[in-house]
Amino acid sequence: MQKVKVSPKGQVVIPKPLRDKFGIRKGDEVVVKESRRGILVMKREEDPLKAMIGLFEGKANRPSTEMVREIRKQSEARIKKEAKKDQAVREG
Repeated sequence: MQKVKVSPKGQVVIPKPLRDKFGIRKGDEVVVKESRRGILVMKREEDPLKAMIGLFEGKANRPSTEMVREIRKQSEARIKKEAKKDQAVREG
């Protein structure tokens, strides 16, 4: 656990190791939520429609079922990764 100060404007700096760990970069948006244990700050997920841009690039000759399997696998991996992060925060 790291300690940070709140500025006169109510701002806090997320420590670099945590920004790196959770992939938070300059200009990213975060979500701030109230939780049982205090305030929870999470990286805002990308707009799902924007995330699909270029998804099928270079895959025009592949069977659609294969593409769907690959996309589903990627989505499931992303969901598992986020669930692990959420669990770590809850246990934190």
